[in-house]
Amino acid sequence: MKRRVLAMLVYAWVLWVQTRTSEPQHPITDAWEIVDTFRTQEECERARVAIGPPAVTPEVTPRGGTRYVCFPDTLDPRATP
Repeated sequence: MKRRVLAMLVYAWVLWVQTRTSEPQHPITDAWEIVDTFRTQEECERARVAIGPPAVTPEVTPRGGTRYVCFPDTLDPRATP
C-alpha cells in the first residue's frame, strides 16, 4: 500500500476525456474518464495533441460531443460545484 501511495504522488497531471450526451426530453449528462497520468503539464499536453482532432478541437456543445483536457491531479472534473 505504501508503495502505491508513493507512486501516485509522482504524477501531477491527468489527461481526461469528457463525453457529453444529450437526448430529447433527457437531461444533459457528462461522463469523465481518466485516459492517462503524467509528471508534467507539457507531457500531458503532448499526449492530448497526439490523440488528434478530437483532442485539439474540443467538440463539447450543449448538444453533446467529446473533448480531451489536462488538469492537475488536484482537480477532479467529476466533482459537482
